[in-house]
Amino acid sequence: MLPLFFLELTTGLRRGELLALLWSDLDPQNRSVSVTKSVSRLNGKLVVSQPKTQHSIRTLIVPQQAVDLLIQEHSLHPNNPYLFPSPTTGTMYSPETVARIHKRILRDAGLEDCRFHDLRHTFATVALQNGVDIKTLSGMLGHYSSGFTLDTYTHVTRKMQEEAAEGNDSLLSRVMCDKLTEVLAKKEQAILLLNRRGYTTYITCMDCRQPVACPNCNIPLTYHKKNDRYMCHYCGYTMDNIERCPQCGSQRLKSSGVGTQRVEDELERLFPQARLLRMDADTTSSRYSYEESFKAFEKGEYDIMLGTQMIAKGLNFPNVTMVGVISLDKALFTGDFRSYERTFSLLTQVAGRSGRGDKSGVAYIQTFVPDHYVLNLAAEQNYDEFYKEEIALRKSLTYPPFCDICVIGFSAPLESKVIGASRWVTQLIKEYISQHKVNFPLRALGPAPCTFEMINNRYRYRLILKTRNTADFREMIKHVLGEFYKNKDYQSVRIFADINGDIGL
Repeated sequence: MLPLFFLELTTGLRRGELLALLWSDLDPQNRSVSVTKSVSRLNGKLVVSQPKTQHSIRTLIVPQQAVDLLIQEHSLHPNNPYLFPSPTTGTMYSPETVARIHKRILRDAGLEDCRFHDLRHTFATVALQNGVDIKTLSGMLGHYSSGFTLDTYTHVTRKMQEEAAEGNDSLLSRVMCDKLTEVLAKKEQAILLLNRRGYTTYITCMDCRQPVACPNCNIPLTYHKKNDRYMCHYCGYTMDNIERCPQCGSQRLKSSGVGTQRVEDELERLFPQARLLRMDADTTSSRYSYEESFKAFEKGEYDIMLGTQMIAKGLNFPNVTMVGVISLDKALFTGDFRSYERTFSLLTQVAGRSGRGDKSGVAYIQTFVPDHYVLNLAAEQNYDEFYKEEIALRKSLTYPPFCDICVIGFSAPLESKVIGASRWVTQLIKEYISQHKVNFPLRALGPAPCTFEMINNRYRYRLILKTRNTADFREMIKHVLGEFYKNKDYQSVRIFADINGDIGL
């Protein structure tokens, strides 16, 4: 039942829509689910019909973790067309059965009772708290209007607006501002972490809904206020400040996201007397700037150090009594299976920069998901409990160390070439398995576009193999790569194989 509940929490589907899903409704390559039908009980019989309204017919993007779980679930009943077939009937679950299972799980776990439909509300609440606008959320939920969505979740938006209504329109929470004021009054120092440089992280056209992207990488450009230019952090492309959307020509452009430059401006506004030091790739480009800046901070020439993850580790400043993490929510929910581990590590490292001298220190984490176990355990420095939680999650999803993940990556100037090469290699692997007696389990995902589909004018695809890193597996990879280099049709295609590397890009 884990795949069913996980998909519900990550999509907010209605129960009837969820139970009516077929395997053919899932597109693993594009990580999407098509919602075109719903099941309900009518006159004592289960009836499959169109969803509640025409607005409910929609396609939703789902996380890679959900795709992996659904593929795993389908492997248990490969010939059954239903995504979640009942183990007793082989057909779809009835809504009443799912409700009973849900109650039993809550009871066995010692949790308070709640309706299955409340999981849909949980999805919507978290989406709003993480910055999803009402119109987008309305489409995801299949509501007939944005007004209905707004009315339904007024309690959520009201909480989000309370601080602003009370006069706090700052990027920093009131608690963090109060603590900074206290630290500065005592002539002590503070470190603030925001792992995103630039001023705003992207700009979106409100008409065509497309971000202003790098023409070489198809990645949203980051605005840098200092030189009034948009920059690509992957290939170095820059663009002058624009007034119109490059796609449709609209002037309705909206800046979103927060970078270190914008936080620096905010700190200067809130604490005009404070001496600020910003540490990121833009300010430490010269040969000795990194060491010189740290030495100046250590000597007390600055009151607040603001930076990216370069300031999180290996620093020892006795006068630092406060560390603030402005946001790590984006890093927490990346597509890589190590995202929780990396976030936990970064938080514990940066929190350790406070109170290293004779003075006691505190650490604040500013987040939209304060109840997330990774953040709470990092704040407690509870390594043992984090390990228990993380290893249980990895086991349920069959992630390392319970398997090895090999990414075979492809890149080429022409998309047709990279698609052809990835499919040819996939077929080559199938032929190798059929011709040789392999003694390792293997599950293939893809080939599909990478998260960043194009970097520096090269299209990127990947094939993900979940297996065991044995000698036989490495022999297969060696064979595949050798055969690939012999194929003159794909001389323009670059290929690599990386075991247990970063799969989130």
